[in-house]
Amino acid sequence: MICGFAFMLRWGRHGDASLDHRFDELASYVHQNLASNDADEVLIIGHCAGTVAAICFLDRLQQLRQQVGDTVFFPRVKLLTLGHVIPMIGMMRQADWFRMRLKTVAQADIPWLDYTSPADPLCCVLVDPLQACGISRPPHAPDYRVRSSRFDKMFDEPSYAELRRDPFRIHFQYLRST
Repeated sequence: MICGFAFMLRWGRHGDASLDHRFDELASYVHQNLASNDADEVLIIGHCAGTVAAICFLDRLQQLRQQVGDTVFFPRVKLLTLGHVIPMIGMMRQADWFRMRLKTVAQADIPWLDYTSPADPLCCVLVDPLQACGISRPPHAPDYRVRSSRFDKMFDEPSYAELRRDPFRIHFQYLRST
């Protein structure tokens, strides 16, 4: 857990050029595939620190889209965040670079569904990441919906009590079959 916080602190303060390069490559790959593909939707999913990565990737995809004047395919792209920690970086003084990316994604026409759980001590529970990072949601912004993962309704009481004793297990429950 300490390593995860240290990574997020470093990433927030300084960015990460190697990750940026990977986001560029992935955005180019996805953009090419969207242009030649008739898929109904492309769902970008991020969990925990992966929610920050999803924002960085979508920022790159949006920049690529603007460079080529592409507006046709983007409504098919949707974002799902699970157990997000976006404010962990977005509220750092030195993270202007990330807030700019978050703002770009907020202004794009990307529907966003966010799931967190009050039982998860490792996420920003039911927190609007834009509001927490000081970014206004544009009036024309697509749907942003926040939902609570009702893990308490998925398990009987003894199983849920056992699940809650392990913060990592409950944090990764979003990704597990119940």
